[in-house]
Amino acid sequence: MFNVEAMRLFFSPQRIVGILASRILPVFAALGMIVLRHRWREFLPLLLVSGYDSFAHLCRSSLERAAASDFCGGNCYGCGGTSASVEVN
Repeated sequence: MFNVEAMRLFFSPQRIVGILASRILPVFAALGMIVLRHRWREFLPLLLVSGYDSFAHLCRSSLERAAASDFCGGNCYGCGGTSASVEVN
């Protein structure tokens, strides 16, 4: 997740900084919710919208993975070979 050496092969230094910053943001968000746990009702609308958006993204990305695995027969890097059409010996 934070292996900079592996990312150097594929990304520029600026892109690596952006990737690491975006990966650490959920940690800061969780810490912020812990600090502000007594005022959670004030953040409820934001949490509901964020939760709905995350759930919609989860459903959409899983459908896209299923479509990709049907297209490639489950033998591509993106789907991990989880297609039902792949025979396992």
